[in-house]
Amino acid sequence: YTFAGKFGFDISDEFSITTRGEYMHKKAEGVDVSGAAILDRRNTTDTHTLGMTAHWKKPGFANTTARLSLSNFRDQFVYDQRGSSAMDDYQDTHQQLGLVGLQHDRYVMDNHYLSIGLESSYEAMESERLNGGEGNRTRSSIYLQDEWEIGSKNLFVLLPGVRMDDDSQFGNHISPKLSFRHDPTEKTTVRASYGSGFRAPDFKEMYLLFEHPGVGYRILGNPDLKPETSLSSSIGIEYQPTSNLWFSVSGY
Repeated sequence: YTFAGKFGFDISDEFSITTRGEYMHKKAEGVDVSGAAILDRRNTTDTHTLGMTAHWKKPGFANTTARLSLSNFRDQFVYDQRGSSAMDDYQDTHQQLGLVGLQHDRYVMDNHYLSIGLESSYEAMESERLNGGEGNRTRSSIYLQDEWEIGSKNLFVLLPGVRMDDDSQFGNHISPKLSFRHDPTEKTTVRASYGSGFRAPDFKEMYLLFEHPGVGYRILGNPDLKPETSLSSSIGIEYQPTSNLWFSVSGY
């Protein structure tokens, strides 16, 4: 079952607020067989999510957006062996996640569109499936981007950006990126980009301890996992000879 709703209102022509909420309840039941043992399996999941977005805009000049979201997740897993309690199991997992963000966009000198933003998140989990039973982490980020239009004819757009992440478990990491777009003719567009990425492993990948005796396997997290980093590049060209015909080719 899923129930969701969204409510928004304009305080003025320049300021608006949107709130949203969602609740999901999921229940799955099944029967597993392990050798001579028969196990009734029940899994119940409940998820609550609340969020709010405030948006302030000055058309043609600046925009500011603030976001807040909170979510609570609970997963209950039960194994009940028929006629015995040798393989009985109950696992209760709680997870909370909070996110807050602020982004400001504005035009500078007519041909620069600057974006600067801040994000912060908090995650906590309690579960028998975690080695140690519980864990928490925080992450904060700041990012800056400049959309620079060069020339009014044969459009050329340069888009440099950089993001810095500070993870309570893995420290600081900086991810730069550079993209551009060039329209050599009215019918042709060329795009290219090059940048780096960063992804830290989550709780489940590092600490999850989950046994599935009915099928005969167990999952054990690896606390020695390190963050993943990546380098990516792409280039593409688009051509539109008529209003009804369009070609593109790209590589990455």
